Amino acid sequence: MSRSWFREWRIRARPTARRLEQALEARTLLAWQAELTWRNTQSAIALLGALANVSDAVMRIDALLLVKRDGAVFCNVLTLEQTHKLEHEPRLLQDPAGILAALGLTEAGSQRIDIDRLPG
Repeated sequence: MSRSWFREWRIRARPTARRLEQALEARTLLAWQAELTWRNTQSAIALLGALANVSDAVMRIDALLLVKRDGAVFCNVLTLEQTHKLEHEPRLLQDPAGILAALGLTEAGSQRIDIDRLPG
C-alpha cells in the first residue's frame, strides 16, 4: 500500500521544521546572552567608577573578572574551569596580585581597560 502525498510531505518536512526550531532557539539564546552581557558591562563600568581611587581590587560579575593592579585594569571572561576554581577557592578574590596566575591568566593575555576612557 502506498503512502499518501500528505504523509510523505510531513515526513520530509520534519528535518526542516527541526532546523527552524533550532535556529529560533539559538537566536533567542543569543538575544538573552547579549542582554546579560550589556547589563554586566554596565555593572562593571559602575564598579570601576566607584573604585577609581583604589589602586588594587578584584571584581567578578558572573563570568567577567576584572583585576585592578597598580591602577591598571585587566579584564577576562572566565572559562567554566576557572569559574569552578573561584567557587572552590574564594580567597583568590581577595588577592589582586595573585589571582591571574592562580587561574592561569596573564596581564599580557588580558584585555586592558583604560578607566579614563570609560563612558559616564
